[in-house]
Amino acid sequence: MKYSVISATTLTGIYFLLFELAPRFMLGLFSNDQNLISTGVGITRILILMLPLVGLQVIGAGTFQALGKAGKAFILSISRQILFLIPFVLLLPHLISPPLTGVWTAFPLADLLATSVTAVFFVREIPEYEVTGFID
Repeated sequence: MKYSVISATTLTGIYFLLFELAPRFMLGLFSNDQNLISTGVGITRILILMLPLVGLQVIGAGTFQALGKAGKAFILSISRQILFLIPFVLLLPHLISPPLTGVWTAFPLADLLATSVTAVFFVREIPEYEVTGFID
């Protein structure tokens, strides 16, 4: 588990750096439209704010599924998009101006909260597996 989280965090950290340091190049891989790329730079920087944390969240959901802890796996699987993202997308445009910035801000906030829930689940479960030798 430890190596999976480290690997996932490293990989998402690399993508974060690529999009942060060379956003025009990265967006240019998907489109040649310069207007779209120019608009996308600012949006992308908001969307990726919590990207390095997402690896833990994805590994966490898979780990609890593999451990047969269906309830926790289910909560973690739906936490980002359903429990956090949809409510934030509906709420934040009313609180943040311009409203579209509120929509984009919903993504990193959902990532942060979903990863926080995952971290809480891990902290509560990991000691159980350290004792049995599951984690070195």
